[in-house]
Amino acid sequence: MGSARLRAGGDWLIALIHRLLEECLLLAVKIQRLDSCYELPSRRDRRDAGWDCYAAEAATVPAGGIAKVSLGFAMEMPQDWAALLLPRSGLASRGVTLSNSPGLIDSSYRGTVAALMSNHGTDDFEIARGDRVCQLAFMPVPDVDWQETERLSTTDRGMGGFGSTGV
Repeated sequence: MGSARLRAGGDWLIALIHRLLEECLLLAVKIQRLDSCYELPSRRDRRDAGWDCYAAEAATVPAGGIAKVSLGFAMEMPQDWAALLLPRSGLASRGVTLSNSPGLIDSSYRGTVAALMSNHGTDDFEIARGDRVCQLAFMPVPDVDWQETERLSTTDRGMGGFGSTGV
């Protein structure tokens, strides 16, 4: 009986916790639509981690080459945050991806956000204005207290690097 009463009386607390969590998960980012902007970043579902970004202009990514594609906006995020431009899997499956993946955008950057598109295919790849070309995700950036040491702790992996734990 006591736990049922606690649950009934604790509904306000649960609601408060949910509200606080939502506020903690709401990142205020200022965005400036530039003249060439087709559409601001969007996501189809609230649970999606990445925000679709759209080409602000038509572009050709040459076979085996790279093209810089403007996304048509600039932004300002809080100081302890960064943004990552990530490839879209549908384009990557056709050999078109981001050259510097992920593309890191620091909170101090205020210029036009652009994607460096790479084409690993044998034919030129055409991007139309308004095509979804990449995704934008956000991550917190903690301060780091570097602690120089003469020795690191041992692990089973040790100094094994690229491919040492299997394919």
